[in-house]
Amino acid sequence: MNEENTADIYKSRTQIKKESEELQKLGERLIKLTPGQLKHVDIPDELRKAVEDARHISARKAAHRNRQFIGALMRECDPEPVREALDKLEAGLTLSGNTTAEPAKETPWVEAILESDGAIEEFLEKFPSADRQRLRMLRRNAIKKQGSAPRGKEFKALAACIRDTLTAS
Repeated sequence: MNEENTADIYKSRTQIKKESEELQKLGERLIKLTPGQLKHVDIPDELRKAVEDARHISARKAAHRNRQFIGALMRECDPEPVREALDKLEAGLTLSGNTTAEPAKETPWVEAILESDGAIEEFLEKFPSADRQRLRMLRRNAIKKQGSAPRGKEFKALAACIRDTLTAS
């Protein structure tokens, strides 16, 4: 019976390394968030600062060290709420507070732009700071890939572009 308890507690080095790599990947997902999105994710201040610093590091080795540091900081906090928040954000939902999710504001615009080219003009009238050429390119790419993956990375890229324009306005 004592052997069973120690087997539950004991972790192999391989398992520890895999968990560390998973936390580093979670940290990389945090780095990819916009500052506005990161603001809504509940993480410790030291981790938030490390993630913000990672955006400004261009040297490859320094960026690697910073990602490892973020992984180490992730071990000190509970990764599940962070993982859930990232999943909601990547699914096209925005976080209201820290727990509930509501449909994103950009979703109606994305749907309208995918349905008709005139919606881009309407969007540009309301938000003149938007990049017309980029919107059209993202629309073309999303329509091209719509059959194979309706909400694939092209759709998400279009949604992210619209979201950035909405938050900038």
